[in-house]
This record gives sequence, structure tokens and C-alpha cells, in this order.
Amino acid sequence: EIYTLSLHDALPILVDEDAAMDAIRVENMAARYERLVKAFFQSFQDKELAALSEQQEELKRDADIDPLTRVYNKKYYLSYLRRLRQGERTDLSRLTILMTDIDDFKRYNDTYGHQQGDECLRTVAQTLADCAVPYDGKVMRYGGEEFLVALENRGLTEGTAMANDVRKRLEMLHIPHSAARRRDYVTISIGIAEERRSLADGIDELIERSDEALYIAKRAGGNQAACDFTVKARRTGA
Repeated sequence: EIYTLSLHDALPILVDEDAAMDAIRVENMAARYERLVKAFFQSFQDKELAALSEQQEELKRDADIDPLTRVYNKKYYLSYLRRLRQGERTDLSRLTILMTDIDDFKRYNDTYGHQQGDECLRTVAQTLADCAVPYDGKVMRYGGEEFLVALENRGLTEGTAMANDVRKRLEMLHIPHSAARRRDYVTISIGIAEERRSLADGIDELIERSDEALYIAKRAGGNQAACDFTVKARRTGA
């Protein structure tokens, strides 16, 4: 027996199917919307966490940076020495230190004022930082107008080359210094010393020798570098 379905009888079924399809489409759209919302908030959260992490790293870096000259500060310098004394830097086979001092800087400050003096410090610090780049050097503000440069796994040859580069660049800048005792522009003196022994035992003596070399350069008239050989010769009487 064959049954036939009239349009009147089929209409509710067709309506139910359309409603079901609409419901499925709405459900799919809702699920897709939920996924999009979750993805958005996850992306937003990831960006927030990344930004927070970057801010924390920036704060950590700023804690080690001198606000005036933007090179490493005395706090970083002391921490650097502590790590060397404790033998943490096992990757270093030698270390060369450049101890630098701006010649007649007190006279510069007295003549041009502290604001101009600060600008001079910034210029010298930037010059040191630029010249240290080829040697991966670390520039630290050691005192008022004194800066220390650490050249890791580098010797006196590299230290002397950098020192001469710094002096020449400052001479080219020719920053006026009418109160200087020997020249009419800003110059720098540099003491260079190298340590090849255990840095844990020799770091303090290395700093002392670089400071002695700086003193020799200053006494010789400034605007020059004196290296470890001079200090050793004076100590041994050679």
C-alpha cells in the first residue's frame, strides 16, 4: 500500500527542519563567537604579561644605569667586582681595565657651570660607550668625572687601541675648555692594566694598577694613555 503525504501534512515537518537548522546555525555561531572572545582575551592577556615582563626588565636595567650619563653606575660596578671576586666569571681568561679621567674637569665646571659640566660628562660617556662597542666593553661611571671600562677576554693591545680612539674622537669634538691648564679643549687621560691570572685573586690589584697608570698619564701632561708596562717597570725599578 502506498501512502502519500499532502502539503498540509508535510508543512510542520519542513518547518521543524528549518527551525532545527536555524538552531544549529545559531549554536555554531555562538560557539564560534565564544572561541573568538576567548582568543581575544588570551591574546590580550599574553600582551599584558609580555608588557609587564618588559617593564620589569627595563626597571631592572635602569637600576644599574647612571641617570645622567646612561652608562653603568657605581652599583653595577660594585656588583661586577663582587662576581669577579667570588669566581663566578669562569668564562674569563683575562680582563683589561681602562681607568679614565677628564682632564681639569673641576676647572671646566667652575668656568662653564654644572649644567654644561653635565653635558660634557654625557658626551664623554657616549664617546667611551661608542668606542667600547667593537670590544664588547662595559663602561661604568666610577666617580664624578671618572669612568672605568672593562674589556673582557681582551688584552693591552685592544685596550691601547680603544684608549687612542677615545682620545682622538674627543680631540675631533674639540669641546671648548678655556680654563684647561695645557689645552683649550676637553681631553681625557687613561690608565690601562691587564690581568691574566685568577681574577678572583687579582681583580683588586688590577684596579689599583689601572689607577696607577692613570696617575702616570695625568702627571705626564694628560690627554694620553699609560699602560700596565709603565706601572710594572716603576714597581720593579726596571
